[in-house]
Amino acid sequence: MKYMGVLVMHQSNYGQYEVPAKLLDLITLTGQLKEQGLLLYGDLLGIYFSLEPVEMRYLNTPVDVIPFGRTGADGIHFGFLTDFGQVETLDDAYIVRVEPMNFDDPVKIVARNLTDFISIMCQYVFALELLDVSSNVMAITKYLDSTNFVSEQNEMLAICREKLKPVCIESLVDYYVQLRKSRAASVVVQTDDGIGVIKTGQNEIEQQEMFTLKRNMQPDVTAVQHYFKKVPLEYKLAFVRDAQSYGILYEELLLKKWIAEELHRLGFHDEGVRLQFS
Repeated sequence: MKYMGVLVMHQSNYGQYEVPAKLLDLITLTGQLKEQGLLLYGDLLGIYFSLEPVEMRYLNTPVDVIPFGRTGADGIHFGFLTDFGQVETLDDAYIVRVEPMNFDDPVKIVARNLTDFISIMCQYVFALELLDVSSNVMAITKYLDSTNFVSEQNEMLAICREKLKPVCIESLVDYYVQLRKSRAASVVVQTDDGIGVIKTGQNEIEQQEMFTLKRNMQPDVTAVQHYFKKVPLEYKLAFVRDAQSYGILYEELLLKKWIAEELHRLGFHDEGVRLQFS
């Protein structure tokens, strides 16, 4: 299958989801501008958009994130957060930035959905590489005061605004404050990476102790199995999120194999497949 000359990659990365039309528009626009000689390096306002195969994942790319764009530096990439398959379509998914080399804090939410992502990209060049839901007012103000590099992108900004029709985001400070609040309101189990886990069913979630995880630790597989037997599903998913964020599953192959099998058993088949390539 092709879309404007773009080969649709292996479906393992997208699983149950259709590729959003707006992402295809971004890829198509990038190709058109490149053919016209307007993109010197192939990126669109600093981001390389593509339909990526599952093999392109990093060890700390969350199993419920589907990458779609890269900055071209240090493996930094953006992706759809499916919340373990809870979002109905990728148009509704939060957008995260994954920084594989930032081992202590690799994953951050940068936009409420792809529409907002495009709007921020078209209004605030490079903001998505620098800001996220954890950014404070000082960091956002500092970015807004740094306008020298933006002027170099004026021609491309005008083209993208005309072609992509972004919505207006008047205040980045207000936007990220509201984004932080809306995400916090939906999370039922906190995770060390700040992303958290949302509710997966109708039942109330009883508070449980988290499985203690630290970077470079070697969790006992039997202890993890025992923990999984006694905690609600959301706590199991929280374990997966933090263990992957810390890089533990990449190092502990037996645990990784068991977690992948457990994800399949629990019905998270797409996530189980992705874990094998993380």
